Amino acid sequence: MDMRPSPRQQVLMDRAYQLAVERFAPRADKYDREASFPFEDYADLHEAGLLALCVPEQYGGLGADFETY
Repeated sequence: MDMRPSPRQQVLMDRAYQLAVERFAPRADKYDREASFPFEDYADLHEAGLLALCVPEQYGGLGADFETY
């Protein structure tokens, strides 16, 4: 069984990694200190198209399978 990610999965993983490094990590300390909800992180996920990852495409999601999730 080949456990390597598909090209599409790799693109999504790279996108998530980039968000984590460039956006989420720099703000994490602030959220922890303030005990606040990371609204900006969710906005970034939405903008990157990752918020509705497993939602079928016909309903506006990416239609990814749960292995990709």
